[in-house]
Amino acid sequence: MKTKLILITLLLFVIQAPIFAQDAPTDKMNHPPKPKKQEFKTFRIGVFGETAISWMKPKMDLNHKVQYEADGSRLVAGWGLLFDVNFTENYTLSTGFRLGGTGGKLTYLDSLGTTAAKLHRKYELRYVDVPIELKLKTNQIGYFTYFFQIGLRPGMRLAAYVDDKFDYSNKDDNYSEFDNKKESAFFQLGFNVGLGAEYQISKSFSAFVGLNYRDGLIDVLSGTNAFDPTLNENAFINQVALTAGFLF
Repeated sequence: MKTKLILITLLLFVIQAPIFAQDAPTDKMNHPPKPKKQEFKTFRIGVFGETAISWMKPKMDLNHKVQYEADGSRLVAGWGLLFDVNFTENYTLSTGFRLGGTGGKLTYLDSLGTTAAKLHRKYELRYVDVPIELKLKTNQIGYFTYFFQIGLRPGMRLAAYVDDKFDYSNKDDNYSEFDNKKESAFFQLGFNVGLGAEYQISKSFSAFVGLNYRDGLIDVLSGTNAFDPTLNENAFINQVALTAGFLF
């Protein structure tokens, strides 16, 4: 009788043991460890890359026969460094530099020798920008911190090229790319606004991604129209950029 009781007890133990063994890890999976709060640093350095859609917006002047019109956008890329000065966990002054392309496409009436023709011109501009922006951040939510940024982006021109295509007499004349620094402004200024998220990888290291809209505030062309020399060329650069990088 005692033997049967012992065997029954052992059998119940063997049956119930796997149940207890499964309950323990399941409980842990239902209650994962909370992420540690990111370490607060007054100064952080970051590196980033970006891709952007860039286009040029001309200013219409109805007093002239010649009208400049947008003729398409360009896909451009850039990279740079960030320097974030954190006043608190929620307020940051962000600066640094960005090296990258910009530009767009315009079409307008121009002169080809003694013939008036419609010109399609693609601008390939390269600037170094120095952003001055305020970044407003949420408190850390899990592993994420979300932010809104707004500010100015002054820039200095490094290179300027154009690629021309004339339409006249039902024919197309293509011209190879050539330097256009004399007809492009050395300085540009843009307004930037964007949203993004930062993902904590460790206490002092994180990845981030952001979507930004940039609106040009200064005319980036400085030449005059060949068909109508009284008309100054004009265009403002706009961009929508996707940025991704790391903060240390």
